[in-house]
Amino acid sequence: MADDLHLVTFRVGTELFGVPISTVQEIVRVPVIARIPQAPDFVKGVINLRGRVITVVDIRTRMGQASPAADARDAEEQAKKARVLVVEAEGRLVGVIVDEVAEVLRLAAAQVDPPPPMVAGVSNQYLKGVGKLKDDLLILIEIEKVLTNDDLGAIDELEPAAA
Repeated sequence: MADDLHLVTFRVGTELFGVPISTVQEIVRVPVIARIPQAPDFVKGVINLRGRVITVVDIRTRMGQASPAADARDAEEQAKKARVLVVEAEGRLVGVIVDEVAEVLRLAAAQVDPPPPMVAGVSNQYLKGVGKLKDDLLILIEIEKVLTNDDLGAIDELEPAAA
């Protein structure tokens, strides 16, 4: 039991990802996002969450995944499932848009393998491991490493302008 991982799992495209529940402050529906001029591509904008201005990042863009081609009805269904994970990264709250939050689960450390060598390169340094579920594989990521220190610095510069 002590080696169990407590995870929030979510989907981006067809992939299932997991992050430690301790990094997730809350999960909210996608609110109106105010765009910020000249922001990096992966920054969707900022939201007002109970009086706090929080930068929102599109994890799909940040991880280099293409947006799904969908008709209007599919896009509407996808938008209903999308959520913002409010996470702490280097002492800052950042919103991360995901396609769908799957579940909160407990995974034994024995069910996790290190990332395969072919995906453990520098560009995928945020991968922590691969969890084996009954019918699926769960890619464990360190959400705070998805955003580099340079990214977080750029976000810091954007927030005062948005306030």
